[in-house]
Amino acid sequence: MREKRNGRRRSPLHVAALSAALALAVVFGSVSAACGKKSVTGESAVIFLVRHGQTDANAGNILQGGGSDAPLSEEGKETVSELGKALASIKFDHAYSSGLGRAKTTAKMILDENRAGSVKKAEVCTDLNDVDFGEAENLTFSEAEERFGPLDIDRYLGSADDKGAKSVTGGETKYQFCRRFSEGMDRILEESCENGDGGAILVTAHSSAAYYLQQKFPDETIGGLDNASVTVIRIRDGKWTLLDQNDTDYASLPEKLGRMAV
Repeated sequence: MREKRNGRRRSPLHVAALSAALALAVVFGSVSAACGKKSVTGESAVIFLVRHGQTDANAGNILQGGGSDAPLSEEGKETVSELGKALASIKFDHAYSSGLGRAKTTAKMILDENRAGSVKKAEVCTDLNDVDFGEAENLTFSEAEERFGPLDIDRYLGSADDKGAKSVTGGETKYQFCRRFSEGMDRILEESCENGDGGAILVTAHSSAAYYLQQKFPDETIGGLDNASVTVIRIRDGKWTLLDQNDTDYASLPEKLGRMAV
């Protein structure tokens, strides 16, 4: 368990975050300026894609997708708080969350920790909701396997490239999810850059966002997304660059973000 920190005492994490703040302001400030009137489709921004914190269902090895919504566990709340502290020096110009409670709670906790004048509340975008597991929702892993066979996500949901795939659980396929999630991200970028202020964007979603990332960055090795992890994506002149992925090393995260800004 990580050491708990007094609110008035500057922890090593706090000091590291402050030391990185100036460099972060430079890069993310320049992103805002780069958005410009011509970039209404979101050509310049930095996205911080966060998976929600651990839930009671995650801890209990229960399948939880778009059709279920267990609350954050106590451990989940603790790790999200740590992530919020690590990101506290970043000024989020925009924030979005899926419509599920576990993602909305995560976004709120991160923004509550912020000290950089970020937006106060995340807007809801239901296109960011978790993939729907259909009849497998709320089943334990072993129960799902008894009913639908070995728990292989590609077998359950099909390939993200297969338009004709069928979900064996009666839920969404990867193809359907990726189309939905992509439309949501496009809309978020369009809205964020509408007034030339794309800047830093907090997006709080689910483990299934990894399917979208795998499609978006086919040349990268992208596995799953851990609870309370952050993935950083820079968009500049229409080019998407994966700066960091599935990062849960909160102690070194502020310094790492500062190096990205140079």
